[in-house]
Amino acid sequence: MGKAFLPCVEAIPFEDLTGTATYEGYTAWGVALHVLYHKWAAINLAGGKAPAYNYEEADWPKLPAKPDKVAWTSLVEDLKVMQKAWLAALGAFPMSRWDESIPAWGCTVGQVMDCIALHDLYHAAMIRNMGLKSLKSK
Repeated sequence: MGKAFLPCVEAIPFEDLTGTATYEGYTAWGVALHVLYHKWAAINLAGGKAPAYNYEEADWPKLPAKPDKVAWTSLVEDLKVMQKAWLAALGAFPMSRWDESIPAWGCTVGQVMDCIALHDLYHAAMIRNMGLKSLKSK
């Protein structure tokens, strides 16, 4: 589903990325950071080789202090690299771990794998429904 998410965020004009005048008050940039964080966490949970993660380790990481075009380009590239690493981790994931319990999360490893597989698509739809002017006609 990363292939659906990446074109979605890449289609947003830079000036719309940090706007909070959205239906739920989220920013498109914030959603992109959220997606990156969860994919990174899932790669680590699956036992894959996660790329460097240089952002706040939180469900909704803070936007950079200077959200400029350089920072955005870097985030988009990180999303692409993380997607490749996720696919590799998923391909090598041992099904023997599917029912392994994660008590702190109240679920199993397999349930996390299921959720992350659809996470990007969910957030692509979220962005499309945020009410950004640049996406209303598309």
